Amino acid sequence: MPRLSARFHRAVSAADVDARAAALALEQSIEMPLAAVTDARVRRDIVATVEHIRELATGRFEVVLGIARVTVGNDIGQLMPMLFGNCSLQNDVELVDVEWPAPPPGPPSHPGAGAAA
Repeated sequence: MPRLSARFHRAVSAADVDARAAALALEQSIEMPLAAVTDARVRRDIVATVEHIRELATGRFEVVLGIARVTVGNDIGQLMPMLFGNCSLQNDVELVDVEWPAPPPGPPSHPGAGAAA
C-alpha cells in the first residue's frame, strides 16, 4: 500500500524518542490506542508507520512517518489534518517535509475546486 513520507522534527530525549515517535504515528493516523484496533487490515494498511528516526542534535530528532496514501485520497481537506492534526498543538513537534510515493493525483477535491473561468 503506497504511503507518503511525513518528516517531523521532534524535541525529545533519546530515552523517549521511540515511544514518542510511535505515539505521533498513532495520532497522525487513527487518533486512538493501537490496542483498540482489532482489524489486521487497519493495523497493516492504515496505521501510520515509523519509517526511521535520526538524531539531529542532543534532544532533537528527525522522525519520518509513513502515512497511508488511501487515508487522504484526493481530498486536500483530509490531507491537512493528516499532516498537521493534533501534533500542531504540541510545541515539541514540527512538520518539515512531505514526500509523495508518486505525484499527487489530479486537482485536489475541495469545495472551491472546479474549472477555471
